[in-house]
Amino acid sequence: MYSLALTGTAVDRNTLPLPFGGGNPSVVLMNATAGDLTVQECDTVGGSYTTVAVVPDTGSIDAKFTKQFVKVSTAAEVWAIQN
Repeated sequence: MYSLALTGTAVDRNTLPLPFGGGNPSVVLMNATAGDLTVQECDTVGGSYTTVAVVPDTGSIDAKFTKQFVKVSTAAEVWAIQN
């Protein structure tokens, strides 16, 4: 099982090892904070980000990455687990 910590700083998936760095991986997003967190993605680091998923507080949700850059909309942390 592989995991990846996401924060408010965009991560370039092209620099990551498989399974996160290739194709359009399905993941489980996990949130351990006391508030919903939005995971976003974009084709360019400075572009307009779109929502991948809203992860419920102290919960998880299935998602799929389809763009190169991913991040959380705030400085909080969400874990992506290989699905």
